[in-house]
Amino acid sequence: MDPIFYTQTITHSCGCIRRLLAGALLVCVLVSAVGAQETREDLSIGAVPIERSLLIYVAEAKGYFELVGLNVTIKDYEAGAHAIRDAAKGLIDAAACSDLVLVQHNMISKLPQMQILGCINSARDTKVIGRRDHGVAKIQDLAGKRIGLAFGTNSEFYISLLPILNDFSLAESLLVDFKPSELGPALVRGEVDAVMLWEPLISKLEQELGANAVSFPGQSGVLSNWVLVAQTEIIQKRQAAFEKLLKGLIMAEDFVNRNPEEAMAVAKKANIVPSDTASRTMEHKVVLDRLLILAMEDRARWVAAKNNIPPSDIPNVSKFLYPQILERIKPEAIRVIY
Repeated sequence: MDPIFYTQTITHSCGCIRRLLAGALLVCVLVSAVGAQETREDLSIGAVPIERSLLIYVAEAKGYFELVGLNVTIKDYEAGAHAIRDAAKGLIDAAACSDLVLVQHNMISKLPQMQILGCINSARDTKVIGRRDHGVAKIQDLAGKRIGLAFGTNSEFYISLLPILNDFSLAESLLVDFKPSELGPALVRGEVDAVMLWEPLISKLEQELGANAVSFPGQSGVLSNWVLVAQTEIIQKRQAAFEKLLKGLIMAEDFVNRNPEEAMAVAKKANIVPSDTASRTMEHKVVLDRLLILAMEDRARWVAAKNNIPPSDIPNVSKFLYPQILERIKPEAIRVIY
């Protein structure tokens, strides 16, 4: 055998073995506190079956939740705003949603306050898709057009940034509220001139419209965070269950980052349609960091302006975090002072 090829083969094999051993060690560490005879706890999570929720679906598919002592029920939602609403009503134990949805809920909803256990994904995967035959060729052409978006989601925040950062006005435009699943069909039928939406809806819509589609980045470079939230009272009462939940997600994080192709196969089985474009803009990790705080402060100012809330009444968004559980099991994931 060629000595160079042999050396490369051995090196590659050793690398694979090291990754396998590291993954196995992480599993051992995270499940070491779970007794063999311990009764599994039930926990329900509301999630949107998109790539941003990948860690939740991977943890379930790979048996990580079961391994740490949880019986997890995942309830699919069309939008994170719907999931957090049900969690606040006590219909489910936890929800995954965007940072904006969490901030908006805590600032204007009369339902119980929610806190963040961990950020599980960050991405720039929102776009504006327009129809060329409706006179949309560049971002400034959105002026005076009918634009479809899902009210109450990140889209409302992002659409407000576009004219500011691209030197045009939406004063003569009409923003039309749709359910996320209705946005693509509405554009195809010509009911609107453009829509703002996210993957995997983007790829499907671009395929349907073909050359008639024109797309623009929708987030203006702003990073969006996908967070796991629950009622404060429920977190305090069920500390052990939420600790297990985070352990399962950390195991999923390790698996996704070590086995991206297999993770995408798991996603497809969960009816999540991965997008190459979205995947390149995403980071799947369980963390609470300063960037999340800064993002929520930005969202809070926007929510305040939209709802005529005085600046003096804008809350301290760091209080929206519940970092104690994550700090116990993965202290290096806590990058904020609280």
